[in-house]
This record gives sequence, C-alpha cells and structure tokens, in this order.
Amino acid sequence: MSASPDPPPASAPHVASLATQSSDFATRLRAPPGVPLITFTICRYPPGQRFWALRQMGLARRPLAATPGLDFHRLLGSGASPGFSLRPDLGRYALLAAWSSEQAADDFFAAAPLLRAWREHSSELWTVKLLPRRSRGSWAGHCPFTPSTLELPPLPVVVITRASLRLRALPSFWRRVPAINRDLLASPGLRLALGVGELPWLRPVTVSLWDDDAALERFAFHGARHHQAARAAVDRRWFREDLFARFAAIASQGRVDGRDPCGFQAVLPDMSRGPAAITAA
Repeated sequence: MSASPDPPPASAPHVASLATQSSDFATRLRAPPGVPLITFTICRYPPGQRFWALRQMGLARRPLAATPGLDFHRLLGSGASPGFSLRPDLGRYALLAAWSSEQAADDFFAAAPLLRAWREHSSELWTVKLLPRRSRGSWAGHCPFTPSTLELPPLPVVVITRASLRLRALPSFWRRVPAINRDLLASPGLRLALGVGELPWLRPVTVSLWDDDAALERFAFHGARHHQAARAAVDRRWFREDLFARFAAIASQGRVDGRDPCGFQAVLPDMSRGPAAITAA
C-alpha cells in the first residue's frame, strides 16, 4: 500500500558481464566495483530454537554494528501469513542489509560467526543479493538504497515497501489488508511475498519477488483494491513516512519454504549445516 512504482528511468550504461558463481551464492550477475549491494536474509527456526531466535533480535545488534562494510541494517520480525499480517510468526526472522561493496557482503556471509550461529540453529536460511534500481521515500529519515544507473539484463524483480503508520490510520489500513493479500497471492508472476517489520503493526515492511517488471506493474497499477488503498493512504495521510524500492535480484543462497524463488540454484543444500558450493542454474 506504499506509493506506486515510478515510470521507467532513462537509458543508462549497459552491464554485459554475467558470472556463474560467487562464493557460496548461485550468481547471475556480479555487482560492478564501487556499486553498493543490498541483501535480504530470511531464517526459519524450528520450535525448539524459537526462544534463541527471539533473543537474537537484541543480541545480534552489537556484532552487526561492528561488521566492516555494513552501512545500514534492520533486524525484522515476520508475519504469520504472506503480505501484511497482524499475527507474528515467532519462528521466522529477517535481516535487511546495505553493503559498501559485494566483497564486504561475501566476507560476512562466508565467515561471520553470527551467520554461522544462525545457520546452526535454523532449519532454513535464504539470502538474495540485490542491486537497487529505483527508490523513493525514506526509512527513519534516511534513504538507504542508492539506485544504480546501470542498464541490467533481464533478472527477477524484488520490491521492498516500508510504512510508518499514524495511530489514527491503523483501523482503516488493516481493514483493507486481507483483500489486498488475496489479490497479491493470485497475481501472475509473483514468486514470493513476505510480510516483515520492525514493529509490524506500526511499521510494516513487505518483500515481494516477481518474474519481471511487467508482472509487478500489473498488480501495482491494475489491481483495483491495491490502487484504491494506495490512493487513500496518500489522500488521508495514513503514513508518517513511507518507502518504495525496486531491485534486481542477482544472486541467491539457501532456501525459503523449501525452494529458491529466484530460480538460480540447481541444487539446494541444507544450509542449517553451513554454506556449501551451489551450482548456478
């Protein structure tokens, strides 16, 4: 229900070099030198590990703050259903991170003790690498995603939205959510939809993965209920702050709900036992 996507940007320099594998990620494209990288990681924990996982929301802050090359990060809880959800999922948590370079991200995912502990305790751990293409709005007063001017080859599209809701808007906002979620899940070209957030009732975040721009824009521009809700959010000033960002997915590692929704991986390893070589599809 955040702002609708921007119109396509003007033409930009083309990136032609495609890689096949990077570290333990199945990779379709390497981030060019000097271009910031975004990662989104989602962890699923079995019932016996959920208290440990909940504690990580506090304990992980210090090692993340000390991580070289990590310019921005948010630890996020998860909703119990796709899209926005009022019910929490106490077995699933996420990390959204912005890196100064792809190498800084690779070093973290290959060797950080924090990631090793997450893998040991989780039953699933999936990470997608992202290049920002468009971003509008702010997150806690900052714009953490700097859009690239590169012209990219066809790649899956990831959208991240974040809103900070005014208290008076809560009933109107959440009353519209179930119908919009049903439309979202029925949308052709949708590969994954996750509802996460810092305070999910007040500051919800959505992460969705699409086949391409056309699939995303059919839902964003032609979904009547979504369009009406987005219009109402603007006209009635439901949000203190909101953000819409569009990315290209360039690499993935691990699995979510038993699969890699990017489709990059031919073989899905058991990431609960640590990273393993992944062959790109």
